[in-house]
Amino acid sequence: MCKTEMEVMLERNGKELSDKEYQEMIKNYEFAVQSYSHIVDDRPCVKDRIVIRKKNPKCIVAFTKYEDLLIYRVNKDFAEWSGNVAELRCICQFLQYVLIDRYDKFKIRDIADTTKEMIVQWLWEYAGTPLKNGEFPKKESVLLHRMAVCQFIWMLCHEGKIKHIKKDDVLVHHYVERKTPDGYLRTPQKVAEYQVPVRYYHTDTGLIQLNRDMPDKIIPIFIRMAEIHDPGITFAIVCSSYFGGRTGEICNMRRVDSKYGPGLIRTIEDGEVTAMHIDFRKEYVIRTDGKSTGRIKKKRLQEVFGPFVPVGEYYYQ
Repeated sequence: MCKTEMEVMLERNGKELSDKEYQEMIKNYEFAVQSYSHIVDDRPCVKDRIVIRKKNPKCIVAFTKYEDLLIYRVNKDFAEWSGNVAELRCICQFLQYVLIDRYDKFKIRDIADTTKEMIVQWLWEYAGTPLKNGEFPKKESVLLHRMAVCQFIWMLCHEGKIKHIKKDDVLVHHYVERKTPDGYLRTPQKVAEYQVPVRYYHTDTGLIQLNRDMPDKIIPIFIRMAEIHDPGITFAIVCSSYFGGRTGEICNMRRVDSKYGPGLIRTIEDGEVTAMHIDFRKEYVIRTDGKSTGRIKKKRLQEVFGPFVPVGEYYYQ
């Protein structure tokens, strides 16, 4: 990347500024997304760019190259940018927050000086700030903001532009091998595991809810603690962690002696359990007081992933 946007503005000012003067100056600027059309190989192409502009009057003073860090795909014989405007706006909000709006707190003039703590503070403050309609941002919006900024910071780390953050501090990529129903290995799927914690607010109750991205190594620890302190919920944790069931759906699982039939169907061959299915095809009233136990989001016969069958059978017993 070329000189930072803040350096560009300082050069336009033409003199060295004190910290107070600099803080007063940058209040007149903002990051924004600007779309423009250009021609690539005789074909029209629209590209969205992150720019710095004056607030009043609104005029662009500097173009950035930040959008070049977004993933793009090759469509036929020219590059078509896959980063959408929503992602760019998330990045703009982050840049505005750390470089301008919270300069009095962070005291950084270059995105290279960003720390992970700044990312977390920005994300949590965004999640806890009511929108114009009085509601808090929805969980999906918070996750979009995290995804866009973590990808952005990861690419900056990849380019060697960040001083205090490593790539694995924000985003870890790993490959997961899955099998087809007939036992053949599929092409390993690339999975992104974000390292920045998320929290969001329930609009009606105002209660903070945590959405934790737990590393896989945490799940066995939870199970062991449940076995010690509350054995009755151990199998429910196993079902939620390994079987692909949601919390409300797990509450719909039926005992073996249920009048509606067992909720867990086991396939046994030569005395060995070779497959498991959870019956989520219909909701029943299974509490004696008639209250609902939870909703099944998608009615289905849920198959347990093959490698997890031995784990399920152990805790089932």
